[in-house]
Amino acid sequence: MDPGLRGVSLQPDREGADVRSTQATLNQTDYIETAAKFIYTDQSKQDQVRLLWRQMSCDAHVLGWSVWMRGQTEPTNRTTGLATGTATGDVGQIAQPFIASFALLQRGWSLYDQRCEGS
Repeated sequence: MDPGLRGVSLQPDREGADVRSTQATLNQTDYIETAAKFIYTDQSKQDQVRLLWRQMSCDAHVLGWSVWMRGQTEPTNRTTGLATGTATGDVGQIAQPFIASFALLQRGWSLYDQRCEGS
């Protein structure tokens, strides 16, 4: 068994059945946080995965704060009240979310295979 899963049952439990039969809400950020704990033992990497998840989610939903954090803004024009902002990207900004998602998916499919082999 995977050492990161000590004390975690891979068999369906009653609590899971209760969640399926109630009005439970789906919070994917909680799933990402839990998955990051299984993948990375280093707290800073777990934090980075959570931050990347939120940034990519903001990008997907066209929310401005993640671009604002990565961008640069010119001083505001006093006459118009407008400012020019630029947000650039580099290979590292693209590679980080890709590597994190690859590691999470690789572990997830591995756990799925373990469940399938156990039944």
